[in-house]
Amino acid sequence: MELKSQRNSAVDSIGNNFGEKIRRASEILNNSTSLMVFTGAGASEESGIPTFRGDNGFWKKYNPEDLVSVEGFKRDPKLVWDWHCMMRNLALSK
Repeated sequence: MELKSQRNSAVDSIGNNFGEKIRRASEILNNSTSLMVFTGAGASEESGIPTFRGDNGFWKKYNPEDLVSVEGFKRDPKLVWDWHCMMRNLALSK
C-alpha cells in the first residue's frame, strides 16, 4: 500500500496530464523515421563515438556541469545547445 501511494505522488508531481504526455510521446515515436538512444558506459565506443569518461572521453575536454545540467543551461544556453547539436551530428555520422 505504501509503494502505491509513493507511485501516485510521483505521477502527481509530473502533472495531471501525464497520460496525455505519454500518448504524445508514443505518437512522436510512432511517426519517427529514426531513433537515438543514449546508453550506459562504453556502448558508444564500438560505434566510433568517444565515451564520456574514457582516455579520450568528452569529460576530459568539457565540464559536464556546464553541458548537461539545468544550471549550465541557465548560464550559457547557446553552449549547451551547440554541444548537444555536435553530439547529435556525431551520432548521426556513424
